[in-house]
Amino acid sequence: AGVVIIPNKNLWMLIIYGFISPFIYGFITNLSMLPYIQGSAFIPLWISGLGFDFIHAVSTVVFIIILYKPFQMLLQNRNKYI
Repeated sequence: AGVVIIPNKNLWMLIIYGFISPFIYGFITNLSMLPYIQGSAFIPLWISGLGFDFIHAVSTVVFIIILYKPFQMLLQNRNKYI
């Protein structure tokens, strides 16, 4: 959340983070399935989820691009009153 307060300098870092984080989240979520599957089935499970992770990553980037300016203005206005 603190990244959004700094104007324009960190937009690209936020976009890169927004693209990478769904893949990390998907990997961690798939790790939670290890007690229920055999170890050799983990890689196919992870690969099968990459499509969903990619769609999640692209939609996150789109929402960051669309909502960056409104949230930046909202947080700057909020900081005036603190």
